[in-house]
Formats: sequence, C-alpha cells, structure tokens
Amino acid sequence: MLLAMTQPLVAPLSFAPYVPRIVREWLDSPDPTSQHRSIEGTAVFVDVSGFTRMSERMARLGKVGAEEVMGIIGDTFSQLLEEADAYGGTLVKFGGDALLLFFRGDEHELRATAAALAMRANLRCIGRFDTPTGEVVLRMSAGVHSGPYDFFLVGTSHRELLIAGPCATMVMDAEGQAGTGQILVTAPTASALSARNLGPARGEGRLLRGHIDAPRRTVQSFEVEQDFSLSVPVMIRDHVQAGSGQPEHRATVVAFIGAKGIDELLAQSGPVSVAGDLHDFVTAVQMAAEAHGVCFLGTDIDVSGAKVILTAGAPVRTGTDEESMLLALRDIVATDRAFDVKVGVNRGAVFAGEIGTRSRRTYTVMGDAVNLSARVMSQAGPGEILATQPVLDGSRTLFDVAPVKPFFVKGKKKPITASIIGEPEGARSTIAASELPLIGRDEELQTLLDAWGKARAGNGQTVEIDAPAGMGKTRLLAEFLERAEVNDLVGAECRLYQASTAYFPFRSLLRKVLGLEDLGRSESAERLILTLERKAPNLVPWVSLIGTALDVEIPPSDVVRQLDDEFRRSRLEEVVALLLEAVVVTPTLFVIEDSQWMDEASSDLMNKVIAAASSRPWLIVLARRPANTGFVADDEAILSRIELGPLSQQTTRDLIIAATQSNPLRLEQVETLASRGQGNPLFLIELLQALQRSDDVDALPDSVEGLIQARIDTLIPLDRDILQRLSVLGVGFQSEYAGAVLSQSPSEIAATLNSLGEFLGVDPNGRVQFRHALIHDVAYEGMPFRLRRRLHGQIAESILAEAGEDQDSQSELLSLHFFEAGRWLEAGDFSLKAGAKADV
Repeated sequence: MLLAMTQPLVAPLSFAPYVPRIVREWLDSPDPTSQHRSIEGTAVFVDVSGFTRMSERMARLGKVGAEEVMGIIGDTFSQLLEEADAYGGTLVKFGGDALLLFFRGDEHELRATAAALAMRANLRCIGRFDTPTGEVVLRMSAGVHSGPYDFFLVGTSHRELLIAGPCATMVMDAEGQAGTGQILVTAPTASALSARNLGPARGEGRLLRGHIDAPRRTVQSFEVEQDFSLSVPVMIRDHVQAGSGQPEHRATVVAFIGAKGIDELLAQSGPVSVAGDLHDFVTAVQMAAEAHGVCFLGTDIDVSGAKVILTAGAPVRTGTDEESMLLALRDIVATDRAFDVKVGVNRGAVFAGEIGTRSRRTYTVMGDAVNLSARVMSQAGPGEILATQPVLDGSRTLFDVAPVKPFFVKGKKKPITASIIGEPEGARSTIAASELPLIGRDEELQTLLDAWGKARAGNGQTVEIDAPAGMGKTRLLAEFLERAEVNDLVGAECRLYQASTAYFPFRSLLRKVLGLEDLGRSESAERLILTLERKAPNLVPWVSLIGTALDVEIPPSDVVRQLDDEFRRSRLEEVVALLLEAVVVTPTLFVIEDSQWMDEASSDLMNKVIAAASSRPWLIVLARRPANTGFVADDEAILSRIELGPLSQQTTRDLIIAATQSNPLRLEQVETLASRGQGNPLFLIELLQALQRSDDVDALPDSVEGLIQARIDTLIPLDRDILQRLSVLGVGFQSEYAGAVLSQSPSEIAATLNSLGEFLGVDPNGRVQFRHALIHDVAYEGMPFRLRRRLHGQIAESILAEAGEDQDSQSELLSLHFFEAGRWLEAGDFSLKAGAKADV
C-alpha cells in the first residue's frame, strides 16, 4: 500500500525514495544545478472530502481515533495512486487529504483525465467506512489543467522542489470550483478531449464525464547511482539516516508559511529572477529552522504562491518547541523578500511517521492540529505570524502579542483564539519560588551559604548549579536569599532567543552595576564616561570597548583604533573585568540564569570575571540545565558545582505532605503522586495541579510530557522504538520477557538493555525497571495502538509458553495483556482465575 503507515526501513542505503521522481531526473540531467524548469504536462489536484468530518468524530476517541483516521487516509490514497500510476502519473506533493499528480509525455491530457475518472470510480467503491462513531462516506473533487508548469529546485541545506506559477494556480482554482464528486477540467485540457467527455460548464472549466480510453503507461522504475541526501530536509535526513522508527503519537507545533504573489512576480520579472527570490526565501527558512532546532517538513502548492510547512516536536522534541518555533518564524518574517508571507502556527496531537513504500516515501505529520494550523494561516495578514493560544502557553519566551477577534474555521464549532506575534520581550519562570517548601536540599543550600561566607570575607567564589528543568534551581536560590544576608544582588539571564547575541547577559548585568537601567543609549554613554573618570580613569581610553559589551555606541579613542582586531576581544574582556573590580567593592551576589544559552563572547568574558573574583568580595552563581552549549569554564577556573538530582522517595512524600497541609491528600494519593513524580519538583507541582483540577493524575500534563519526550528523543529512532516496545511489558519486568517484543537473541537483548542504561536499570536477578515511571508512560503513550495491541498479544503468548501447565500462576499478567491486546475471551477467562486466586 503506497501511502499506508508502514514498518520501518533499516538504514536505507539510498535517499532516492524520499525524493520526487522529477527531482531525481533533474539532478541526473546535464544541468543539475539549474533552479527553474518549465515542463509541459497535465496536473491533477485531488482533494478527498469526508476526512475532516471523520477526524472530528474520531477525535472523541482520542489518540486511537486519530490513528484510525490516518490508517484510512493511507489505505485510501494508496488505492487511488495505483490508478494514477497505471496511466503514467507521478506523485509530486502529498498534502494530508490532497494529492498533486503530474502527467507528461505523449497524450498526457488523455492519461491524466482517464486517471482522474478511474480514481473517482474507485473511491465510490472503497470510500464508505463504518467507524465507532458512525458511517463516513468519502468523496473526491479534482481540478485538471494542462500547460507549461513552473518547477523550482531551490535552497541551500537541501534542495526543495516548489511548484508555483499560473498553471499551479489554475489547477488549484479548478479543484476549488469543482463540487463534491466532480472533476473540473480547464480549457487547455478540454481542447484535447472528445466532446462526449465534456459536461456542463462550471466556473471557468467543464465537468468531466464518461469514460476515456487512454493508453496505460506505468512509469518505469528509475534507478541511478547517486546520493540524493541533499534533496531531503536536514532533520528528516538525520531521522532517516539514524534508522526511522515506528509511527508515533506526538505533541507537535506545526506552522504553515504562505508565500503569496509569485504569479505576479513571474509575469513581471521572469522565472530566472523568481527562482533566485525563491532560493533566497527557502534558504532563509532553512537557516532559521536549523538555528532553532525546527524541522523543515516540506512544501505544497498554493494559489498564486506556495506553502512551507515546519514542525517542532516531530521527529524530535527539544523541550522548548513552542518558543523555538516562534523564534524561527520571527527570523523568517524579518528577512527581506520579493513577496508577501503570512504564517499560521498551532500546537496539538499529531500522528507522525513515514508513509509510502520502498520506492516512494516521505516523513509527515497528520491530524487535526495540522489542519487547524493551515486554516489559521489563512486568517493572517501579510507579514503576520498568527499563533493559537496553546503555542503561547507553551513558550517560555514571552512575546509582544496582539490578540485578534476570535474567528471560525472549517471543521470547528467553536471560534479560534489567536494572537499576532511581535518581538520577544522576556521569559517566564519555569517554577515559582513559593510553590513548594525546600525539602531534601540541605547539603546544596549549605554549599551556597558557605561560599557566600567566604566571598564576604574577600575570598571570591563561583558556584555552578546544574540541574534538569524543574529540579528546583530557582527554589534553592530563593531559600538561599532568605537565609543569607545579601544587600547587593545583581541578576542577569541568558535567553534562548538571544543565544547568538554577543554579550547579551552582560548588557543587563553591567547596566545594573553602573546604574544605567533606566537610561537611553546616549545618556548611558555619558554616565559611563563620568563613572570611569571618577572611579577608573585609567580605563577611559578603552570606554568604547566597554560600550560594546553594554550595546552602547561610543566613538573609539586613538588607542582603540590602533588596536589590532585579533586583540580587540581579549582587551575588551580585560577592561570589563577591571571595571567591575573598580566599581563593585562591597559583598555582591551575581546570579546568571540559564547559562546553557550564553553566547560565546559572554562565555569568554565570564571566565575573565571569574578569575578576577578570587580576590574580590563576590559570589558568582551560574544556573544551567545539562547541555553541551553555552558557558564552559576554563580548565584553570576555580568553581564549585552543585548537581541537583531527583529527591528520594521518602523526601518526595514529605514534600507532597508539606505542600498539601491545608488540604491533605489520602495516603494512596500521596503514594501515587510520589511514584509518578519520582523526585522532580516541577513534575510534582504539575501533577498536584492536575489532581486539584480533576482528582486524577493519570493524564500527564503537557509540560511534563514535553520534558520527558525531549529526553527520550535524545535516542536514535531505532533505540526509541526499542524503548517503546519494552514499555509494553510494564514499568518493571523480568528480562527474559523482552524477547516477546524484540526480535533479538538473549545476548543482544542484554546488550540492548545495557545501552539504554539512562532509561532502564537491571538488577543482578534480571529484573528490569524503568528509571522513572513517567518515562515509561510517555514511551508507552507514543506508540501506535495497533502495534501496542499486537505486542500485548505476543507477551501473553510468551507468558503462556513459559508457564506451561502452570498458567494459572500467571493469571493476573495474562488477564492484563490479553485485555490490552483486545482478546476479550482470554482476558475474561484469566480475570476469573485471577479473582478466584485472590479469594483464596
């Protein structure tokens, strides 16, 4: 089946299946670097209606409903494409519930229209489905247009195929004018057909009818010895190269970027000029996406333009998906371009994975969240980014936003709430200091208090606090400030959206130290010069370098102008450190948050300041998340490190009890929270809030799921697939049962379990335990339901075989796995046996 979600391919040797045939032939031609081609042919744009209604109905069933819808879409399109293939059609773009097919060569008009009629006839036979929410009937509408189509192959990190221009607009318009179940052909196509195949006029075309006896021309396989990896987007390329895993249920941010006015540009400037404009635009999108860890998913056609689709959270999550997407989009709309762009962005559940066969595949996301993102884009104005509320709620970076009047879109009964996204203007805290008491951090707190005592005595100290998100860095610092006598506190933060801005955290730090916080740039320059003249006159010649760190422009002195460029940065670091020594003479606490996002220039400057601190009354605290980015201490730097790990089980219980004194929980609720939170204060806060809202903590809050999924996504896809399969066995299981879900030998299974040591622990008796119950939950919930049911059945069969005649001893496990496998008779039988055992 061509477009069904399929089993993974193991390390494909060629990227050819992920590249449209037109691109493969282009790259194998005498002129592979050209950016534009005009190809004569007939395009068929097919839209299948009924999927939206089905999606709305099946959404009531949650993830299983979404998965069933995607399976039906895949099965339906696979059969439709068999008809197109029989007449020599090739799939150019797949747009969720739409297909763009292209026919070229002799009698392309006849073959294209014959294929369209065959697809409609086929859908009338296969397009009726009984679902748990009622019968759904699928119908198609199609537009057919013949002419010279403009194809563009542009971009830098990968070469992307775009179809734009008058012909693309004509075929989309034709489909839009066709009614449900109708096929509309434009005049150029109609002129090649027999009059008996032309029905009534509709819009600017004619309805297609009857039967067309066109020559069948199945496209021959196209094999070349060429590496097509540079025709696949970077993140998808990495995903495929790592070994693509199973399709997954994922929370994902999806953005549609509409480029409008391309038809007009083609008329004014010609295809060569437009190809250059599109190359610059696609390159800008690629650079922004890659800089912020966002996936360039693909492109699609649009009326008088084209669409680019980006995702954050699929194929991998970073834990900052919402803000990463918004920052990337801000970069994109800020670039110069020859045409207008408009952006819609939404967040929600999708079903993500590869679709296709070994000859033609693509990685895609499907679901209601994708459809809504496209419809939000249609409401945006030129140059606007219109984001739904879930995107804003999930972003730690705060933006200047302008809410728009709620609007209705197709497929939604309630109005959509969205805002226009402006400039970033700060960051929200991940955890409030007052939300939980400080329990279980006595040693870490004492380390900070001791360092402050030494600093006050003139023996400066530096402490780095390293902890995953939500582990309590902010709460620890708040308690420290309450206990310590700190009169002078200077805080600064590094921000994801300023990670490439030189000296960004030092701008606010130096402004606070110098008393420039409320001054403009010119006033700041004047005050800086006066301060140097009074407190550090020897630094006056270097004031322009200090101004660079402050983002204040001051004309350079002769001595600065004569300084070689290679020494300018090191001299800046020296004079800023000397300035701090001259100005900060009383015991002072410097706190720099999120140093994992510190820019390189600030990192070098911070090392210089740390060296100067040893003889000053300063305590420098750098708080960070584990990452291989941001501030890196010099080898000779002297600093203490605090690593905040999970709280112990007993400490977690104490924390829950202390946090709920005003409304005590039942003992079983405390145990449930302690087990699911497993020592992470942020997780506990979110789970407590979930409990207060619904008296149920089975549903995992989005914030917690995102952090854990980001951790799981550090695995390559095949290892992620293995972890998911193992999750079907439960939070804890005996290692001998792993063979029921993994096609590996015992020695290979032992090696696999060892390689997943960050997520799994194995005791000497072969008992395997997920290191965090929530890791198990996220891995399990991401699996396709069909695979999950099949694996539960395999596990049950394995337990039966292992138990032999003593099956009743395993009745509880067998009951559970048969139930989850949907094998109700066996589940009922072993449930009765388990109940009988319990009564004995």
